[in-house]
Amino acid sequence: MGKKKSGPKPPKVQEPTGDLRNVPVLVEKFKAGDMSGAEGLMDLGRDAAFTVLALGEAKHDEELLAFGKKLIAVPPQFPTNLFELRRQSVEALLKKHKVDAAPIENLMDVVLGNAGALFDPLRVATDLAKSGRPRRDPKRLELGDLAWFWVPNPKTRLEVRLGPPPAGVPGVRLRLKVDSGLVFLGAPEASDGPRLGTVRLDPFSTGLEAHLGEGRLGRLKPGTYALHAYLEGPQHARVHLTPEEHPKAALDVTIATQRGLLPPEVLARP
Repeated sequence: MGKKKSGPKPPKVQEPTGDLRNVPVLVEKFKAGDMSGAEGLMDLGRDAAFTVLALGEAKHDEELLAFGKKLIAVPPQFPTNLFELRRQSVEALLKKHKVDAAPIENLMDVVLGNAGALFDPLRVATDLAKSGRPRRDPKRLELGDLAWFWVPNPKTRLEVRLGPPPAGVPGVRLRLKVDSGLVFLGAPEASDGPRLGTVRLDPFSTGLEAHLGEGRLGRLKPGTYALHAYLEGPQHARVHLTPEEHPKAALDVTIATQRGLLPPEVLARP
């Protein structure tokens, strides 16, 4: 018996995906009475809620506001690109500011709250998009994804210098890894992703944008840096960044067990 000829293979069935960039178009259809608009928004569920509510607030549209609130309780019927878009928003922000960002050592007007942080947003982009607190993770500090420290005065001014610190100056020793060529200086909370359980997420913005006005982005050549932070005065913190020529896989960072945070007295530690 001869071999049976195999016919053409049936096309692979692809899972439907939801592009949240289409939400404004679906909203227009919904407002025009086109049922496909309402159905499309319901399929996207809570992932579309932020944009629908934002449009409702901008237009002072009670119908949209009511529909957006309804969407918050509706799980998406298929995967959306929510987290992909949020990560892209971080990358777009870096691309935008890379043109006009000053060298990190020229940023003399950064005022801190109760703590200061330095990090390359690209290293924490996934945390910002999904969820995470890299500042609470000792392993992330050891790798240099983020460096942060307490300051005793909420109006402390941060100054950054390139090169080793003066000999014998006490302070905190950390690591900073830079991939994108930009570093954020400001509050550690700028690296936080949304809290677990948050259902109203902006697809086009993260917590970095929310804190950008309180901090600054500065240019710094990609690489791994040893970071030494210390108090120069009651309201003056200085950070020295020295390139590590042969960086180890991870830096030995001691983290206080209390709440998983660096203790306030860390700047006085030799």
